[in-house]
Amino acid sequence: MDELVLIAKIKSVQRNGFTSIKSFSQNPERFLGLESAVIEIFGTMRPIRISDSVVNRKEILLKFENFNTAEEASALLNCKLFVHGSEKIQLPTDTFFIHDLVGCKVYKGSKFIGNLIDVLTLPANDVYVIEGRDKNEIILPATKDAVKSIDVDNKTIILNENYELMDENEN
Repeated sequence: MDELVLIAKIKSVQRNGFTSIKSFSQNPERFLGLESAVIEIFGTMRPIRISDSVVNRKEILLKFENFNTAEEASALLNCKLFVHGSEKIQLPTDTFFIHDLVGCKVYKGSKFIGNLIDVLTLPANDVYVIEGRDKNEIILPATKDAVKSIDVDNKTIILNENYELMDENEN
């Protein structure tokens, strides 16, 4: 079976049945013209048709077929949307899907630092949130100064040897 890729979560409902989503895609325009997706609802995966989409600076809105009012669309609140792996967008070199990065083991040389648990998308650059060996959170800018290499197939991130972590001496 084709892998499913998480692209969004439904976060609110509009009066006209449109839903506002939290996108997990680095490309908001990917939702324009999207005709269908797979929704996780009540613990099961079901195909769902998208009848309209709007992307603006503030939010991404999707309207689903047969969900024409806010009351009908409210049944979809907090549901996750997926696409089939064959439909995921192609990323430029040295860019990665967040879901591929989460769970990576982070090393500085041969020293295990922790597991990447979240990626914060900020205007200047992304920030990696790493759960350290002692369950402490380590915040790391996702820059070439800090990160030497990323191997999503082997779920590893290698940091530059000369990059100093804020609490490195504490570990």
